[in-house]
Amino acid sequence: MSHFSPCVFLVWAILSITLSGFYFSHLWKFDRFQCLNLMRDRQGAFKRIMTYSYLVAIPLLLTWTVGFTVIKYKEGFITLPTGAVLPKPFGLWTPHHQAAYFPLNMAWAFSWVADTLSHLEELCFWFFLIRAGPLPTPWFKSKYFKIWMGGSILSMISVVTATSVTKSDPLKNEAWLQITGTFFGLLITIGFLPILWVFPKFIKTVKSEGADMDAVIRLVKFHDLNIVRIIFRFMFVIPGFILAVDGLRPHTHLVNASMIYTDILAMTAGVGFIVQSSITLTIFFPRNLELETNRWLHASSAPRQQVTLPKTIKQIFKQSSQESKDTLQLEPHHPKQYLLTDSPISSKVEISMQPSLSYVNYPPHSNSPWVDEHCIPLRGAQHQLHHTGNSLGLYDPNLGVVSKDTSQLNPLALYYTSPIDLLDVPRVRTQQ
Repeated sequence: MSHFSPCVFLVWAILSITLSGFYFSHLWKFDRFQCLNLMRDRQGAFKRIMTYSYLVAIPLLLTWTVGFTVIKYKEGFITLPTGAVLPKPFGLWTPHHQAAYFPLNMAWAFSWVADTLSHLEELCFWFFLIRAGPLPTPWFKSKYFKIWMGGSILSMISVVTATSVTKSDPLKNEAWLQITGTFFGLLITIGFLPILWVFPKFIKTVKSEGADMDAVIRLVKFHDLNIVRIIFRFMFVIPGFILAVDGLRPHTHLVNASMIYTDILAMTAGVGFIVQSSITLTIFFPRNLELETNRWLHASSAPRQQVTLPKTIKQIFKQSSQESKDTLQLEPHHPKQYLLTDSPISSKVEISMQPSLSYVNYPPHSNSPWVDEHCIPLRGAQHQLHHTGNSLGLYDPNLGVVSKDTSQLNPLALYYTSPIDLLDVPRVRTQQ
């Protein structure tokens, strides 16, 4: 990288500043920086690690790009006796610029490790989600979580060690930093290709299982974004890998000896890295545009429109005069309802409007397909069902969920929000 032209680092610096602005703008619109709040009990250590790994990577990336931009423009170029003009080599730099070389490369190494950690976690998460099956295997006890832990530790040790042991030789230092970083990046990118292949079928399965429509939409959006991201990840890792392999050649450097080849590959890698990082940010922190719109309308004091339920829903739900104002009663004999006639539970189902996770606990019964084992998620994840009679009335959106004798999916798939958001998913509970 010491032989890169100043324009290369200027492009990287501009892109890095743009990424930083997008990062903080996105998180502000996402939840007003609440995801960065260490005092949030529900956030969990795992999500904090994933969130702050990205947060730490941003200033490290800025340090590397802006630092080298300043150095390269101050050092400038030299003219060879043949008349060729080249960026000033490392040996001719001023002493304080030479002293800053290794710390800047180490900042880039840790930023690269954070990028590897994030994308390896996402890759392992998708393999876990697609292959986990209906049993509620915890992510933290799965083999994919262990693979992520082992891979993250290995990548950190490899990249940091390769950068540290070669600091006496700047050219070897940057070559080994690039080869180790791009090697892990290339493996992760290739690992996403099977996910792209099976994901359309996975989305159809999720939809057929009666998953929440918001979850299906998020999965479709992820698939579309992931296709674009994989393209830009190849744009990032392949040029860097080519430069690194050529830099490790003992004598002749076919690529690095040409400033035009070096600049094209380095700038292409910069565009690929920034774009794929931006897409990953939107996948990890998916914005709720409906909520943001309501927030904006409320903040601008716009006249509110009264939200009314559709006619069919009005007829199904009636305000119970015997219960609290937060309770709705479902009448079981409406034409739009579907009855589980073999169900041993009562003819009334009360839905408590509580801001909690949603599940249906079926009481023990020898003829029930969910005998004291499963919780059936309710669409919308905002209500809890209580059984008081002999039959269960269901409205259309939930029929696909409850009518399945067995599910082929992990419960996480039915309520997918983000690869790092594993806490807000209905958990399977046992009837007491």
